Amino acid sequence: MILPVHIIAKGNQSPVTWPIKFKLQAGDTVRVMANTAADREFAFAVMTSKGTQAIFSGTPSGAGNIELTHIKSGQGIGASLTGQSVTMAYSTSVDGAKLISGGGVLVLNDRGLPVGGQMATNPANLQPTVQPLQPIPIQLNFVARVTTSS
Repeated sequence: MILPVHIIAKGNQSPVTWPIKFKLQAGDTVRVMANTAADREFAFAVMTSKGTQAIFSGTPSGAGNIELTHIKSGQGIGASLTGQSVTMAYSTSVDGAKLISGGGVLVLNDRGLPVGGQMATNPANLQPTVQPLQPIPIQLNFVARVTTSS
């Protein structure tokens, strides 16, 4: 389950919420991904039409392609969500103009052609918001890729 996100410096804006109700129960574990402003980690949080939620991340270290991987399993989006369609998502990155993959993440099919994508929000400037997407079908060998210029 992806919990609501809130950036402390953006306290006057509402936290990111998913359209699913949930309750924490005894024994639940909450994992937090805290990053410094200098950390270039890109995060792509998704929900599929089946209700599956996942976060894919990667850290650019210069110019090139970064394939995002599931934060728990280490698998790519194709291996993690085969046969599902991403219908909602939000993305965060501090890289801004360095993102030459459409300003965010592109989902590429097994031939390297784009089947969907989403622009990233810089959390230093704006609270990320969940966006409904035209369904992005996911199959085996599909990748979520971020390309940076430096």
